[in-house]
Amino acid sequence: MLKLYSAVFLLFTSCTTKISYIGNKTSPTSTTDVYVTEKSILRPYKIMGKGFLKPGSFDRKVEETMQRKSVKQAKKIGADAVLFLDFTVQHTGATINSVIRTDSIANGSYSVGQTTLSPAVSTGFTILFLKYLD
Repeated sequence: MLKLYSAVFLLFTSCTTKISYIGNKTSPTSTTDVYVTEKSILRPYKIMGKGFLKPGSFDRKVEETMQRKSVKQAKKIGADAVLFLDFTVQHTGATINSVIRTDSIANGSYSVGQTTLSPAVSTGFTILFLKYLD
């Protein structure tokens, strides 16, 4: 029974979205601002660290979880704000996905194939933790 609970716990913890952080730390803060564009930040600031998103396998609300956990991390490390920047990178080449299905009818068989060609694109988020200068 203990093995079953351990396996369920391991599965659950590996499926949750995580935020890793590298950078400086100061005394904890109680409030943190959230920004999604650099132009909306009206105060001078410095970047004190960067966060790395590890999306969970079954997390359907990755963006909400990312924001909640990043704000919690920001308060813990003393950041005054968090800046979320999304990015899309189109790579040279393409992604080819082929699916072939084989069925049998009356003593024979037939195959149906489908190939999809699409551009190779990567998307993600850059999470920056900010400290106001004033």
